[in-house]
Amino acid sequence: MRAACWPRTGKKVLRVAQDVGYESEAAFSRAFRRTFGVPPGQYRRERKAVQPLRGAAAEPA
Repeated sequence: MRAACWPRTGKKVLRVAQDVGYESEAAFSRAFRRTFGVPPGQYRRERKAVQPLRGAAAEPA
């Protein structure tokens, strides 16, 4: 699902839904939950919590 990269975009759920071809946020949210097991908002919060900070090195030098 192309929407998986959405947490990094900063776009609202409705905009992502439209971008990937859904006519409503509700339909997108149902499909998203079926695919990922959580609603879009929870997915975004969880992904933001585990993303490394920009400019942070992958491993300490």
